[in-house]
Amino acid sequence: MRQQVFELVRADEHNFDIPPFTLVQAIDPDTEDSLLHVAVRAGSMNGVVSLMERFGCVMRTCGFGPRNPFYIWERHAFIAHQNRNGDTVFHVAARGDNLKLVIMLYRFIDSHWSATCPDLEDPEDLDGEEAPENWEFPETADEFESSPSLMLLITRNRAGRDAASEACCVGNYEIAEWLDAVANRLDPEGNRRSKKGISDMVRMVKEGFGYTLMAGRKQRETRQNLSNSFSKLQV
Repeated sequence: MRQQVFELVRADEHNFDIPPFTLVQAIDPDTEDSLLHVAVRAGSMNGVVSLMERFGCVMRTCGFGPRNPFYIWERHAFIAHQNRNGDTVFHVAARGDNLKLVIMLYRFIDSHWSATCPDLEDPEDLDGEEAPENWEFPETADEFESSPSLMLLITRNRAGRDAASEACCVGNYEIAEWLDAVANRLDPEGNRRSKKGISDMVRMVKEGFGYTLMAGRKQRETRQNLSNSFSKLQV
């Protein structure tokens, strides 16, 4: 089933019904690509939209209570996944020479409604808002809301390159300049890209997107599985 879904996405066919959590777990055994990696590598903006919209809004709740941390985690895990080469979808997009696709991915980090229409850049076309890529720290974006975006921009692959450096390597200088400009708006003094700054961002992102809770859940499941296994042992 997993292989069939990967083949469908490679062919830019998205007429399949898979819940978001299953999408997160669908990883190519050879490349460790996610389905989002595959869609981005194919340059399919429709494919990216189709996959990301399956997660709905990150504000989904259980009944009328607070937003469910599990839904927040699964969506971020999907877009932040690194493959065997350490590439995020931004590394892949940076090599693909499609700036609009890069803009789309960036806006999806923030679940911004304009992600599906990356051609809209002027505030007049964005209901008076600045496009997410034009937000500036700390004036129009605080540390908490901008950390996930900056973290993905500066994530390095196994070759030691972030997405902007990856774009430069293949001659996509417009994309490289765009990525660098966005990162500099979110970190004008460079402090957030220092060793301590990165450590603080990692902690903030893990807490904000429920990674700590998910790690605890995984440990509990492991302990329960071990307990169940031991209960079946015959002495």
